[in-house]
Amino acid sequence: MKLAPLHCDGCSAPLPLAVPQARVACPFCGHANALPEAYVQAAAMRQQEAAARRAAEPLWRRLARPRPRGALPLAVLLVILLPPLATLVGSLVLAGPLGQAAVVALFSFPALLPGAGLWVWAAAVGGTVMRFTAALAARPPKGKDSPPRCRDCGAPLALEQGALSATCGYCGADSLIEKIETTAVAAELKEALRTLAQANGKLRLRRAILGLGTSGVVVLLGGASALLWWAMMALG
Repeated sequence: MKLAPLHCDGCSAPLPLAVPQARVACPFCGHANALPEAYVQAAAMRQQEAAARRAAEPLWRRLARPRPRGALPLAVLLVILLPPLATLVGSLVLAGPLGQAAVVALFSFPALLPGAGLWVWAAAVGGTVMRFTAALAARPPKGKDSPPRCRDCGAPLALEQGALSATCGYCGADSLIEKIETTAVAAELKEALRTLAQANGKLRLRRAILGLGTSGVVVLLGGASALLWWAMMALG
């Protein structure tokens, strides 16, 4: 249920809708505004939704980390160090006319896979997390002392101490209270993510798909390396 945002009778400022009571004080001028019964009932409903949002915040904090700390430096280190080391080991193990080609196929090329796979996965997860975060981010406040606004209906949000996000009292959408550029976010993603719990489920699924996709690429490259080795052995 969506409700039109209310404005203060005294100063016309937009009113945050947070507590289910008959009158609400304007945060700007202090005027006590009477709330229609439908808005009081909506505020009571939003309090229950806000409890669900607070329960979902710890999971979001874990899922929304762009990548494991140190993943990209580790990937670079693996790409730089593993191939030369593998080539050296392969040169000591293999000998003969096909020795150099076999070293490349069985040692040097496969040694690129761990670092490359970690690099691709970390970059893909980082991009996905940023896209989800931007889709859930609250709109910026209209004024210097105004609160952030709902990402869906634009109403002012009632902020909680130490909260990661806020539930709009008028439309029920959850918004992240983070400063982030949202202009590049696809509109369909912003529409699809209504609550933080929904975003957790979709982000968890997206991360799993990225992990499987990266593993598939590594397996394909490993298979190509084995096929190259088999072809050289057949020609030899």
